[in-house]
Amino acid sequence: MIELAVIGCGHWGPNHIRVFNSLPDSRVGAVVDLDEKRLRSVSEAYPGIRCERDYRTVSEDPVVDAVVIATPVSSHYEMVRESLLAGKHVLCEKPLCKKSGRGE
Repeated sequence: MIELAVIGCGHWGPNHIRVFNSLPDSRVGAVVDLDEKRLRSVSEAYPGIRCERDYRTVSEDPVVDAVVIATPVSSHYEMVRESLLAGKHVLCEKPLCKKSGRGE
């Protein structure tokens, strides 16, 4: 069983939650968003999912195998980098970053 966390519950995040929870070998155990209303909506639809406001809580969680990053592009680089350094598998919405080049 692959334990996932979805970071970002805006437009695409809920779709990732639904799809990954429908697969037999994966489970979304946590979601992260800064918007309390979005977290409440996810919590009502999926009562067993842990809701967080800081993405670092899931990147540091040893139970989480992979993260889905569905946030604004400006946050992708930092979140992807930190998640990979924490040993997580990462699926990131496109584009990966705004500019090519070191540190962008």
